[in-house]
Parts: sequence; structure tokens; C-alpha cells
Amino acid sequence: MLATVPRLMIGELLVHHLDVACCLVGPLVVVGASTRREVEDVCGETAACIELIGNDMQVNLSGDLARPGAPLTVTDGMRLTGAEGEIVLDDGTLTLSGRDARQREFDLDAGYQASYDAAIGHFVHALLGDRPFSTPPEAHLRVLALAEEAYRLASGGS
Repeated sequence: MLATVPRLMIGELLVHHLDVACCLVGPLVVVGASTRREVEDVCGETAACIELIGNDMQVNLSGDLARPGAPLTVTDGMRLTGAEGEIVLDDGTLTLSGRDARQREFDLDAGYQASYDAAIGHFVHALLGDRPFSTPPEAHLRVLALAEEAYRLASGGS
């Protein structure tokens, strides 16, 4: 299915990392972006890098689906580096370094399924109960605007 998506890495995958970054850092502005398409059988970009700034912090998001000789796979990873330590998610391992170092393993497949189930359940309960969504639509629109700006800058816009 992913091979037919014309806006792949940023529009389908890194958009979720943009959402997390906004949640953790606050409002962000895209200052640079690049994309690459390295797999002939895939319509969209298979690699992207997005540079953002906000609240005196720099955020770099990158993703690459193409490794020579390896099948096209999707795994998650994230690295948050601060003055006193680092948080790293590498596939199913979350590692905290610094003063209170620790490590925890996760079943990503089960976590993804649980998050999809919870998100759909919340959506239905909010609609049926006439309750507000936990995340306002404006927050989603801001994240989508960041993705659009990344595409604009990656295509040579300034």
C-alpha cells in the first residue's frame, strides 16, 4: 500500500513525529527540509529530513525507508537530546540516559494496535456524546501546515 502513496515519508510517516515534537516542544517553525526518492517502485519520497525551531530549541526529524539490499520496512525511532541526558526510542527499546538512566522494552505492534483502537474509540465517544476531542482540530491543522511547509522547502521554495 505505501508504494502507491505520492507523499510518503513526510505526509504519511514523519507527520506523526511532527505531532509528537509539537506536543513535547510547543509551537515549531520549519526552517529547512529535503526529500529523496530512492526506490523506483515507490511513488513518493522514501527519505526526508525536516529542520525545525521553537522555544529556543532545534528539532531535526529524519526518516529513510530505503537501505540497499534490505526490504522496505517501517520501524520507529526517536532521539531527544537535552542538557542533562537523552531519550532514545529505537525500534522497541526506550532508553533514558543521564542521571536516572533506565531502559524499557515495548511491543510496538501491540502498542500501535492499542493506540489505533483508543483513537477510534475516543473519536466515536466524542461524536456520540457531544464531547470535545482531546486534541482540538486546530492542533492537527498546525501539524499539517508544518508538513506542507516541509514539502514546499524541500521542493526548492524559500
